[in-house]
Amino acid sequence: MRVSNKILLLALVILFCYTNCLSNDTSSNSSLFFLADGTLFSIDVRSYSIKQLLCFHSTAPDVQQAPDGYFWGRTSLNELGAQDPETGNRIGTILLPARPYHLVITPSEKAYITHNLLTSRGFFVSVADTREKKLVKRIDGIMGLYTSSTLYGSSIYLAALGVKRPDYIYIYRIDTETDTLHEIHKALKTDYRWELSVYGDRLYISYVCGKNRDAPPLIEVMDLDTEKIVSRIRSDQLRNISKVKDGMIFSEGVGVFPCVLKDSFYGICLLDARNGQVLDTIPVNGPIDRFIGIKGETLVFSTKELSRGGDTISIHFFDIKKREEVKAVEINQSM
Repeated sequence: MRVSNKILLLALVILFCYTNCLSNDTSSNSSLFFLADGTLFSIDVRSYSIKQLLCFHSTAPDVQQAPDGYFWGRTSLNELGAQDPETGNRIGTILLPARPYHLVITPSEKAYITHNLLTSRGFFVSVADTREKKLVKRIDGIMGLYTSSTLYGSSIYLAALGVKRPDYIYIYRIDTETDTLHEIHKALKTDYRWELSVYGDRLYISYVCGKNRDAPPLIEVMDLDTEKIVSRIRSDQLRNISKVKDGMIFSEGVGVFPCVLKDSFYGICLLDARNGQVLDTIPVNGPIDRFIGIKGETLVFSTKELSRGGDTISIHFFDIKKREEVKAVEINQSM
């Protein structure tokens, strides 16, 4: 009887652990997050549903989740604050030397916050400890306005657009172990800004045209071990594409990015990340505001339409395999 009871107890423990792991995996894997006018929405990709989660400052341009689950974003003009998504309570704030814009939070719970304030030492990044909720360092010497950033291992890669004439566009690497800044790539500023994406050990540098500008589409690929450009995906490979509109997101070896097609339609491009070949271009109705994320075969993106009553924002669920939209949901602050 004792052996039988032990076997039964062991079976119950295994079942309990499996059920909890499955439940946690399901909730985390099906959710994406979207920020609009300071309101953070949770998007469930499986059920195509959207709900209001948290409210930050109405001008907050970015919100990121720390490893402990709390969301950090601008809560007043010069303040970064954290909120608990379970309770909605604010759990801490950090006073900053200037208005916070974009941020990256590392697995070690350090936040790297960009500012649009030009000083005698260039632009700078504030470094904060989200566990201790305090400012710990300032990294100076960035010679342009932030345009994009991405995390790879213990490094943050940050793109910046020079503000002088003439000037450069830059890519910097921030070593998060030493909090030191290294310039690793630059080019003369023309009609582009850089948007950065990482897949494997490669950094994809998308040349995104400025508004009302016309320049050939281009994507560069950098080996992150050597920090050298190893290939360029040029206009002859980016067939049927006249403009790259944003950086890439990846799913199972396929890079996905918004574009303008040569017939002036807006579209979604699918790119083989291994060889840089275009797999397909899919026309869509109207301009894509931004890609929110991709889960499995479902791409989620937003569109924005101007109206007298204010911007109308819609979230679109797009099945990449079937090449068709599954559902579009209009969002508002009262959801």
